[in-house]
Parts: sequence; structure tokens; C-alpha cells
Amino acid sequence: MELKDLKPQEVWKNFYALTCIPRPSGVKKEISDFLANYGRSLGLETIQEEIGNVIIRKPASKGYENKPGVILQAHMDMVPQKNSDKVFDFTKDAIQAYVDGEWVRADGTTLGADDGIGVAAAMAVLADNSLEHPALEAFFTADEESAAQEEWTLRPRSITPLCPCRKGMWPSVSLSRDCMEVTRAAIFTCSAPTPSNCCLSSSKRP
Repeated sequence: MELKDLKPQEVWKNFYALTCIPRPSGVKKEISDFLANYGRSLGLETIQEEIGNVIIRKPASKGYENKPGVILQAHMDMVPQKNSDKVFDFTKDAIQAYVDGEWVRADGTTLGADDGIGVAAAMAVLADNSLEHPALEAFFTADEESAAQEEWTLRPRSITPLCPCRKGMWPSVSLSRDCMEVTRAAIFTCSAPTPSNCCLSSSKRP
């Protein structure tokens, strides 16, 4: 069985596409452009930030317009590690992923499931018009693995306030990602109108 034939098929098809795009930390133009073009191909509002972050917005389904919105967040870069005897250039070569029984593995390199599987799942949700949902924003960050600080350098008000808050204040937005055995949660808060008044509290990886 090939990777793109696994179920849920839309998720694994997206993940397969990601394995074909070189995306080690710091190499972000191609993957950023890919995700931005994906959002536009769905006819959705898409923002591509200067540092590579991509935000894709999907309006609420009928009847869900007044429900609290949801942010789907995942980072697009991966850790580039390989076996000592493996000839591989992470800036040029596609990940050689394959199905091994109940596992998906890469031949001699890291797979990029952290957080490629999160990106793939968010892409699938955006494309699925059979789902009933509140307003959605997919927030794909560009450089988490090597520069977490840069990841959060997004333009003020790029992320839509998705819940009621006091006048003059931005709401708190919970961002989370669940990738295989690694679960990471973060709280992003910002007080308006001062962009510099931002903080990020993030749990450490287990």
C-alpha cells in the first residue's frame, strides 16, 4: 500500500504531498507558497506573511455563524536528521516515506510527521464541505523547530478575534497541535492596540 492510499485518504494524500516538498527549518518559501496556493485553490481567504506564516480562513457553516470560532494550528517545517550513511539533501530531496505494516516510516531520515500530519489534517478539514463547523482559521507557522520566537512574529490582527472580549482587549486564543505521540499546547494572548504587548506561554514537550 502506498502512503497516499491510507485512510483517511484526504489526510494522507496531503501528507504525501508535504513529503515531496523540502521543508527543513529555515527553508520555507516553497512550502509556504504551496499552502497559500492551496487555500486560494479552495476559494478561501488566504494571508501569506512576510516571514512565511500562512493563515487560511473558512466561514462558518449555515447555522453556526454565532458559535465560537476555532483555530487549527500546525507548523510547516521539520527537523532535518539523517543516518550517517544516508546521502540526502534536505534542502532539495523529497522524503522517502513508505508504509511498514501499521507504521509510516522514512528511509534513513526523519519523516516530518511533526508537524506535517497536523498540517495535512488541517488541510483536509478546510477542503471538506460536508462538515458543519463554526468559523475556522488554519494558522500554519513557518519556522517552529529552529526559531520559535520568529514563529509568533505575525502582523497585529492577522488572527481574527474569535470570542467575545472586553473593549480594547484581544481575546485569548488556545492553540494546540497533536502529532503522533507529541501533544503541545500554547496560549496566545495580545492586548490591543499595542503590538509589542504580546506573550506566549507554551508547554514543554514531554
